[in-house]
Amino acid sequence: MGTFLSKVKYSLFIVTGLLLLFNINTGNASSFHSSDTVTVEDLFHLARQRAYDGETEKAREIAYNVLENNQDFHDARVLVGITLSWDGHYDSARVQLKHVLDAHTAHFDALNAIINLELWDGNYEEAVKYCNMGIDYHYETTRFLFMKARALRLACQLPLAIIAVEQVLDLYPGHREAQFLLAWYKMLYNRSILELFEHNFLKMHSGMHPELFRERSYFLAEYHGDFHDSPYERRWHMGSAGYSHYTPYGPVTAKINFAQTYFDGRGLTRYPSFQYELETYPVFSPQYYAYASYAYSGGSNFPRHRGGFELFRNLPRGFETSLGFRYIYWDENFFFYTGSIGLYHGNYWFSLRPYIFKENSGISHSVHLNVRRYMAKDGDFAGITIGRGAVPDETYAAPDRKIYLNSWTAGGELSKTFMSDYLFRAGIRYAYEEYQTGSYRGRIIVHAVLRYYLN
Repeated sequence: MGTFLSKVKYSLFIVTGLLLLFNINTGNASSFHSSDTVTVEDLFHLARQRAYDGETEKAREIAYNVLENNQDFHDARVLVGITLSWDGHYDSARVQLKHVLDAHTAHFDALNAIINLELWDGNYEEAVKYCNMGIDYHYETTRFLFMKARALRLACQLPLAIIAVEQVLDLYPGHREAQFLLAWYKMLYNRSILELFEHNFLKMHSGMHPELFRERSYFLAEYHGDFHDSPYERRWHMGSAGYSHYTPYGPVTAKINFAQTYFDGRGLTRYPSFQYELETYPVFSPQYYAYASYAYSGGSNFPRHRGGFELFRNLPRGFETSLGFRYIYWDENFFFYTGSIGLYHGNYWFSLRPYIFKENSGISHSVHLNVRRYMAKDGDFAGITIGRGAVPDETYAAPDRKIYLNSWTAGGELSKTFMSDYLFRAGIRYAYEEYQTGSYRGRIIVHAVLRYYLN
């Protein structure tokens, strides 16, 4: 009785196969003669042909029919997994392929298919894991070494990708594809090292303009004070509030500055003066970036117009140079031409900056030296400054001291990042200046800055 049922079951399977052949592809079905015996291998080959023709759903229908009659036909299950991954059904494909690998860890086609699936799905570490399995079981072939090299390259691990290609050349020294691939990967690696160097070189500027390289927007609050006692007592206070937004072209900062002044015998001015300021540092390339700003005020504590532009250029061996101008308008226009020569050496930054401007008596100039020592975190530094002559790009430049050539200044500054999202910077500077012929005074300038960076 059992033999009879087995024959019936087998006959039904053959009939089903013939019907599938007839319904799915009459042309292919006609290639089997009526006297032929249709086997599961025949159906599998037909399913594979359908897959190669791009009819993935038809291919899976045939493959599922094969699996209904033989659950252990691994090649058919692998074909289902491959066509599912081609159609973007990665999770379903992963289930089918893992089913095969659980039963037969060394299955070549299943390993090849699941590696491609993980690469397409962006799971490069998983792809490397299956590549290593393939290498363990099929070390005599180069396929899994090549796939491992590709997965490592996509995972941005070029040194390990190079090692994988070198293993191919250890097995087959004359392998042309491996030779070309090795040369390409080494070129990519050298380029990535250069880009890393350029990026870190630029980040060293972060002490000078940290908002350029943090790629984070922030809120800010600032205080500036300017005090002297001769020829009268004067206390100038300025506060600022603003927001800096990071864009793909560099940061843009908007601020409102408000100031009040205490004059000897008169007290503080009754109402604060306001100044509205816009500032940006557009980044053009790893070699070029710029500074541009404009501020307007209708109050007595600020110039009516203040602006500036400067172009920076990074040079080899840690040098940097720039060229630009500053503009101030009180009751008349003042233009100051400036630039800088900078050097980054180890953890130190040196910058020499002159200012050149025209007076009634001719061309005048001032010069200032800045030295900073950078710490481990971006934006952390300690610095000193010394100089002779005016600093005409101060926010609070007052009309009674537009130009003090015969003056000396020295100061220090400290910048510190804390709690990852906050930056605090403070500095003090002392100026000894001739405010009229033969008369000198001391002047103290202080500032403090607090920034809160957004995620």
